[in-house]
Amino acid sequence: MKTKPFFFIALIALSSLVYSCSESKSDEKIESTEEVEAVVEQTEVKESSSPAVENTVAYYGDVTTGKMNEGVESEGRRITVLEFGEAKSKDPEIFEVSEGKKLVYIKTRVENIDAEQWKSSMLQFFLRDASGEEYAPALYETNKGDNLPQVDLKRGELSEGYIGFEVNPEVEDLCLAYAVNLGEGKLIAIDLK
Repeated sequence: MKTKPFFFIALIALSSLVYSCSESKSDEKIESTEEVEAVVEQTEVKESSSPAVENTVAYYGDVTTGKMNEGVESEGRRITVLEFGEAKSKDPEIFEVSEGKKLVYIKTRVENIDAEQWKSSMLQFFLRDASGEEYAPALYETNKGDNLPQVDLKRGELSEGYIGFEVNPEVEDLCLAYAVNLGEGKLIAIDLK
């Protein structure tokens, strides 16, 4: 009978310990929620962004957004879309646009502001529409000008050129996505409106 009071005291102490642990766990959840909200604020979609940009941010997460003719920076790289529109193949006898597609182009500038040297390539670019469909670069030249070259960009250097994309003809809401670090899901998304 003398062990029963000890048992109740131990039970009360254990209950207090469990309660205090659950309190700290719920505090951790609050901190985690606050951390998530902070990340969402950092990956904020600019006001009046297109559904294509919003879809890209929702899908990839770590996305820096911007608009045409505005330099958009991430990890020491700056991307600027200078032009966007419809194009034709530079040499339609050799490279013709796929049936059921239209050819659009961007003229872009890639700048190394403060990053380690990297090989810049048009293969780092793709288009996304509001439904999430992605369009890779056409590997042929458009009638607008020379393709963006593949070059090693050192700090302070830039590269400029055109990139064509074959897209569904009915698609009007597109954004340009640039893979800053696709392995980590880091992108730049530029509204093409």
